[in-house]
Amino acid sequence: VKETKYSNLIGTFGSKQAGEEKALALAKMGLSAYWIPTADGQVRVYSGAFITKDGAEKNQAELNSKGIKSEIVER
Repeated sequence: VKETKYSNLIGTFGSKQAGEEKALALAKMGLSAYWIPTADGQVRVYSGAFITKDGAEKNQAELNSKGIKSEIVER
């Protein structure tokens, strides 16, 4: 098991349904996308899970090429 502390945050949504819909839309584009609920009821949508920041940067470039803005974060 390896720690994958880097990911690309695509957005924070006010409802579970909105987060699920965004993650599903990204998955339909062939992207790795998932959502995680927060303690305050919001949902964060991420793409990828990477050991190194370099891996997250490459994923971010792929997202950018498809018009999707993201922020590299540590989970």
